[in-house]
Amino acid sequence: MTIKEVIKMIEAMGNDAGCEITVVDDCDTVIEVQIHDFEGFDDDWNEVMREYDNPEAVEAFEEMLDEQYDRALEDYGTPYFGDYAVRFDGFNVEVHYDSEDV
Repeated sequence: MTIKEVIKMIEAMGNDAGCEITVVDDCDTVIEVQIHDFEGFDDDWNEVMREYDNPEAVEAFEEMLDEQYDRALEDYGTPYFGDYAVRFDGFNVEVHYDSEDV
């Protein structure tokens, strides 16, 4: 999968995700993706998860990352670059969820 294909998948999620692209060095790029899964709290302070506007796109993105995780494990011996980023050829995708920051 190319970086353009990954960015296209992120764009397909629309309001459900945002991203920031950082060039780490001459040959490595990190795409940091924030998935907006948290809506707020109810009257009893229970977490309320938001319904995605584009659930199929979010699911496709997460499935693609799961598949890439397995490929990276075979190709590189480790699926990760850093703590949360799935390794691709020439770039990494780091994923965070709003609900992790609550």
